[in-house]
Amino acid sequence: MENSEIRSFIDATTYDFETIDHYLQYGRIEETMPVMLQILARIRTFKFNGLFQAPPFRLEGLILEKDLEALDYESFIRVIRAWTFKNIAQLKDKTKTAQEKQIEMLLVVLGGCVIVVSCLFIFNFLSFFQTWGLKGDFYEGKHFGKHLSSQVSKMINFSYYLEMDPRLPHEQDFSARWTGYLLAPRDGNFVLSLVVDDGARLYIDDKLIIDAWYDNDSVEFNKSVYLTQGPHAIRIEYYNNVYGVALRLFWTPPGGSKEIIPAYYLRQNEIGL
Repeated sequence: MENSEIRSFIDATTYDFETIDHYLQYGRIEETMPVMLQILARIRTFKFNGLFQAPPFRLEGLILEKDLEALDYESFIRVIRAWTFKNIAQLKDKTKTAQEKQIEMLLVVLGGCVIVVSCLFIFNFLSFFQTWGLKGDFYEGKHFGKHLSSQVSKMINFSYYLEMDPRLPHEQDFSARWTGYLLAPRDGNFVLSLVVDDGARLYIDDKLIIDAWYDNDSVEFNKSVYLTQGPHAIRIEYYNNVYGVALRLFWTPPGGSKEIIPAYYLRQNEIGL
């Protein structure tokens, strides 16, 4: 059988099933029967040519008008439809020209390239977000004793010890150190503020900016610092030795308003804006 005949069969059968779907959508079941008989007759011809796999049930001798009461007609259509299109997929593969196979292979390769590029983009995109925040290390006691755990904090905005790290064993008698970089969006004077309960120290570019290393009860400390645009090393040290935890890091940028420093401006690595 010529490829042109096979393709004609595929086109005609596909069109007939679309017609049946349309009739069923509007409840015109009886109108599907002549179309279905036409499809079955076409299938028998192809089956005799050895181009179809065995049907899910015997088609010879089936007279729809006579046997309609003995079967679930709509279910029968679905079975024949699924079986036919499974065979049509194989017929399409048999009738592909060398050029069509080359184009298909090219599309597969291009699709693979698109997937690889997309994965790389997504990986870099996620990696970019994963650099936001400061790395926190947690220790026993006020003076950074035994290391307990590490966790990245997107912002320094804590009012409960488990917000710092849910693995901390208890609320009192621990210390912590956050390190990374603060990104200044422009040159100018920035007012940095710490709200502390109990004690904390703030370093910018290894310079001690705020020293509150003594017990406080949610006290705010402020310091104006001139920063150039770009990253500046930041280190925050903290301890808590009684119940009640608070540590919040604010800034007031030049010409801006006071706010908790957003995660975007806190980075684990020295990278630009």
